[in-house]
Parts: sequence; structure tokens; C-alpha cells
Amino acid sequence: MTWKDELFKLLKEKSFFQGKITLSSGKESSYYLDCKKTSLDPYGAFLIASVLWERIQAMVKGGVSVDAVGGPTIGADPIVGSLIIYSYINGVPLSGFIVRKEPKKHGKMGLIEGDLAAGSKVIIIEDVTTTGASTMRAIKAVEELGCRVIKVFSLVDRDEGSRDALKDYDYEPIFMAKQFLENQ
Repeated sequence: MTWKDELFKLLKEKSFFQGKITLSSGKESSYYLDCKKTSLDPYGAFLIASVLWERIQAMVKGGVSVDAVGGPTIGADPIVGSLIIYSYINGVPLSGFIVRKEPKKHGKMGLIEGDLAAGSKVIIIEDVTTTGASTMRAIKAVEELGCRVIKVFSLVDRDEGSRDALKDYDYEPIFMAKQFLENQ
């Protein structure tokens, strides 16, 4: 079984729930994917980092350089933490960053947390995409800083508009929500 197969199994077991729920987009749904249940689990964090690292390494072998990984808080937070540790252990340390929903009200009043500099080539990571709105807010924030978004990953795409919203970017969902619905 591959890391991706193991990750699917764990996401289905820990993070997939059926029942009426209101999503962060405001839409009603008959199912919910709470990926934090998996990304905050030690084995889940390892699997997510492993799957993403394989894809990042394929990009690097193809000649793409990557400086940092990050995404919108709070879904990306544990994923970014796991991935930057994994990158360090594998001898290719990447910086991490988190994009706040709104600027801090004190200190430097920034929207982005982490050591991110203009000119950085970044990967945006999201746990679940629905409409793509929070992902696009994160993308716009790093682009306004002068960074270049070279890839966008989502653990799960609910297929409710995110692909269209992210059409101008190299967007790759690891799983589609329908896979969880089909494999019950």
C-alpha cells in the first residue's frame, strides 16, 4: 500500500463524517471532511508530509525550485508544520508561513506569519477546498508581498468551484471528495 493509499484510509476513518453541516463557505452539505483530525494525528501528519514531499521532490527533479510552503490558517497550520520538519529531515529545508484571515491588530500588523521574502517561490497548501475563496486570499497575500506561487495543493477538493477559482495556478488536489463518498 502506498503512502497515498494509507492517507486515504486514515482520512476516511478519522476525518470523513456524514450528516447535515454548514461549511465555512456558508454552503450546506450532507458530509464534512475535518482534515485536522488527520493532520493533527502523528501518523496522519507523517502521511500528509510524505505524500506532499513526493510531489514536491518530483517538481524539484523537474527543475522547479521551491523556497517555502504555507497556506491559510487554520487548515494549513499543522500541514505546514509537518512538511517543513519533513523537508529538514530530508536535507532540503523549506521555510513555512501561515496566512491569517485578517491582519494582526498589534505588532507589525501583518497578514503573513513566517519568514517569507519578496521573490520567494512558494507552494500554497490547503486542507480542504470548496469554493477556493480562502485559498485565493492566501495566494493574493503572498503575491502582494512579491512572492511567486508555483503550485497549489489541497488534500481534498470538494469540487464546488475551487478548480475554477484556481484556474490560473498549477492546482493539484490529492483527493476529490467524491472518492470518499464512493468508497463507503
